[in-house]
Amino acid sequence: MIQSLSVLIIEDNLGDLFLCKELLLDIGLSSQNIDQATTLKEFKELIATKKYDVIFLDLFLPDLSGKDTFNQVKQLTKNSAIIVLSGLTDYDISVYAVQSGAQDFLVKGEFDSALLEKSIIYGIERLKYMNLLEATQRQYKDLFMENPLPTLLVELSSEKLVMINRSAQIFYDIPEKELLEKSIRQLMEISLNEWSTLRIKETCITQCKQWSPSGHLSIARVYFRKIDLETVPHWLIMLEDITEQVRFEEEKTQLTNKVQDFERKKIAMELHDGIGQELTLLSLYLNQMESTCTDNKTLDLCKRLITETISQTRSLTYSIDPPSLNEGLINGIRAFFDRLSRIEHIEFPFEVCGDDALQFDSETSYTIFRIVQEFVNNSVKHSKSPVIGCKIKSDGHKAFFYMYDEGIGFDLEKIDKKGMGLNNIYERSKVKEFELEFNSVINEGTWMRLGVKKMNQLIN
Repeated sequence: MIQSLSVLIIEDNLGDLFLCKELLLDIGLSSQNIDQATTLKEFKELIATKKYDVIFLDLFLPDLSGKDTFNQVKQLTKNSAIIVLSGLTDYDISVYAVQSGAQDFLVKGEFDSALLEKSIIYGIERLKYMNLLEATQRQYKDLFMENPLPTLLVELSSEKLVMINRSAQIFYDIPEKELLEKSIRQLMEISLNEWSTLRIKETCITQCKQWSPSGHLSIARVYFRKIDLETVPHWLIMLEDITEQVRFEEEKTQLTNKVQDFERKKIAMELHDGIGQELTLLSLYLNQMESTCTDNKTLDLCKRLITETISQTRSLTYSIDPPSLNEGLINGIRAFFDRLSRIEHIEFPFEVCGDDALQFDSETSYTIFRIVQEFVNNSVKHSKSPVIGCKIKSDGHKAFFYMYDEGIGFDLEKIDKKGMGLNNIYERSKVKEFELEFNSVINEGTWMRLGVKKMNQLIN
């Protein structure tokens, strides 16, 4: 291997030049494969017509010296292993050269043929590895830049953007320079708790809103992957724009809810005006039969059954379409809790702090009522709680509906939301863009906070 190498010695000191050449001959190189240059100019003339496997470089030449010498030689000979010939006083510059891409350095007068041979072999292997690494990095960079998905590289500790691809610039509609000055949290709407969770995970997929200074809002499915670059932790983040998909799902859910609500109202009307009226009429007929009927016992039983059926029909009608909502949301929820107080062994506290005359449009009021009703129904069925309560607070901008129980609780991560009826709460809140916080602790209970903009805020 050594015998076939092409070597160039760049050295202006004739003594050092002779010594280096003799050592190369000792390890088997032919003199025909060894060229020499004493200036940078001579070096440039030689490499214009010939390629070298190894270059021995003195950093201090008559026409250039120090770091500039190495930088120019390195720039012109990317496929040559460079071994710096260093004087005792050139140590710092020699270290700089190795850090900047030189394969090795030897101190003049302190190396023999064995060390020289080892330095050549190691230097060539290091160059192969560095070239392979550089090619791999170029390939990954090309994949990064050409990825059709918006892709970001973010330093984990500072949360600053390090690199973005072309798709990300288009996605955020922000110039590259301006985008690189931002932190990732300025672009994504993710809570502090979610950030804390992301930091300890190697990979994660989530969904969040993406903001740009132009006011452009997108919704993306975000793929996080933690990687180390030169031992520094980074996030590799890819975004999948699902704005239209989410919008379609929300419109579908909204339409489904409207159809369901329409059907509920229709059923409630049929129960009240149809079956309810027929039962009332039947009750009147039974009353008229008192004077002629001889089987009073059977008649009384029929009257009791009719009365119970009328009561159950009214209760079902109320549950499907609460008429008290026509008197305002607060009155509707209060009436709902008054009816619940008939249930034995459970307390249903209801409290309004502040504005007792909150006004919302009919659709918003109905949605809030159904969410409250869903929470209470779930708690009654599953929580085994002695207390199921509601507290309503308001400030200048929003109204907050706090629901709670003191029951057995459940694990939110493991529970089937659809099976527990929670899906209806989440979907209704999402469609109306309510703020929803939901939590449950085993053996401690469950609570929910629903934040809704007041009517004047909705209009604005």
